[in-house]
Amino acid sequence: MLLARPNHGVTSIFSAIAIFNRQKSRAKALRTRARLNETRLVTGKRPVQSRLSPFKPYVYSSLFLASRQLYAEAKDYMYMYNHFGISLDSFIITDPRSTIHYPSGWDLSRITKLVLELQLRDAQRMNRYVDWERLFSWFPELRMLRIVPTFHPRYYEWAQDELKSWDGVSFVWKAFFKSLLHEVPRNVKLKVGAAGVDLQDLAWGGKGVVSTAVLHQIVGYVGGQQEVVVDFGEY
Repeated sequence: MLLARPNHGVTSIFSAIAIFNRQKSRAKALRTRARLNETRLVTGKRPVQSRLSPFKPYVYSSLFLASRQLYAEAKDYMYMYNHFGISLDSFIITDPRSTIHYPSGWDLSRITKLVLELQLRDAQRMNRYVDWERLFSWFPELRMLRIVPTFHPRYYEWAQDELKSWDGVSFVWKAFFKSLLHEVPRNVKLKVGAAGVDLQDLAWGGKGVVSTAVLHQIVGYVGGQQEVVVDFGEY
């Protein structure tokens, strides 16, 4: 399909990190080629042509240029039928651009399906209030949300050790997850964990994932007070 990524049994995602990595990789290859050609010209050799593989777009956004009507219809379709992946590595939530990194062309207010990676640090560095209500206010059209807790690479050794088992876990983690799950809007279908997600497609910013057993315990802890349906299956 021209405006939706193919899905072969897993959730296929427009991942902000994957897009940025792809752009950086291509830019690096172009710079390397340019330096090589400068050297060749100095020595009297002909510059070589770029052998970069053809750039295949995620979607064919050139359709947006056909007409105003097609632009509106195509954009509605793109935001309705695609999942968007965003990684959160800082929990000081101020405004969208300073808190999360995403391509400039994305309109957060139109995203309906979101995969949100949370790069967790150790309890000492997570012991602060997080304004989840503000975060979710940036996604007024959100209808499906998958939260995928991973570990921030810099704090992996400490954080993953603290979340190996929910038994005796710090109150900081209990307060963190409770406030998060309670602030998910009631009309949003919520999933927790990486089940049904192509991990390579998402291009994790974090290191490893929180185990499914611990995630079940987290959801069980929030349990009766949570008014949003929470499970670990496919969308």
